[in-house]
Amino acid sequence: MVITPECNHGIPGVLKNAFDHLHAERGDRLVAYGVAGGARSLDQLRVLSWVLGMADVMPQVELSLFEDFAGDGVLAVGRHVQTLRQLFDKVEGWSSALLSLRS
Repeated sequence: MVITPECNHGIPGVLKNAFDHLHAERGDRLVAYGVAGGARSLDQLRVLSWVLGMADVMPQVELSLFEDFAGDGVLAVGRHVQTLRQLFDKVEGWSSALLSLRS
């Protein structure tokens, strides 16, 4: 799973560098956070993931720096619980469907 901040309306340069150099080790799930929920960085990661042959699983989880983080952890507030359930169900389904491609 990839969790990234949004930096200057996109992904951080070090994450792009990691995607370019760590072909076998990369994960296939994306979560972003930022002032606007990380939506723009997720858009960039979707394009990059497609180019690298990674599966894109929806729905995306957008975490707001102002509303969803408190202290040292992330608040699992009501608006994210259902979205996270849907995301994990989709990840499980895609993982089963793509099992033969990973070997």
